[in-house]
Amino acid sequence: MAFDITLYFAIEDHDVKKMFPNQELNDKLYIANHEKCFIHFHDNDRIRSTFDSNILYSAHAILINHNGKQITNFDFFDYRLIIQFLFLCKNYCMSKETVFEDTLSAHRRYDFRLERLAGNMFSIYAVKAGEFINEPSEVVINAVLPEKEFFSALFSTFSDLINRLNSIWGDDRRLKKMVDVAKEFEETYQGIYGL
Repeated sequence: MAFDITLYFAIEDHDVKKMFPNQELNDKLYIANHEKCFIHFHDNDRIRSTFDSNILYSAHAILINHNGKQITNFDFFDYRLIIQFLFLCKNYCMSKETVFEDTLSAHRRYDFRLERLAGNMFSIYAVKAGEFINEPSEVVINAVLPEKEFFSALFSTFSDLINRLNSIWGDDRRLKKMVDVAKEFEETYQGIYGL
């Protein structure tokens, strides 16, 4: 079962405002214009010219595909999302509960529900609160996935990201901290599941 997990970094608001001077800056603008407002994490030249080594704290989207099926899209973006998502997954692994619920919140609020299922499968469900008080919440993830393969793909993507960022900025201490976070999660997962 093949996973493709990709990160796209959102360009800064002031740059988006230059491209769309007569439009209100909000999630809908970014999502509708994702090809202009986000940069794929493999685009080293644009990443280098647009961001600094504090990039992991900027807004980014995590796109997840499994066997050609889109699990998430550009609606799943926030500040520090990959870091928060890694901690969420680690806490899920450490939990003894069949159903694990948690909330991620940097700028947007995501309510997660992860459930252990038989046969190394798990259910992942996430609702994103409306950007403004009068906007409805929306489901951004609703899938049943193979747990081991998902976490392996998540580790692989994060390692690829860190290696790319290290090649751009060298051994930055903030990036080293993120590597430690990912390794701690991977060790936790492997220890719990005996991998």
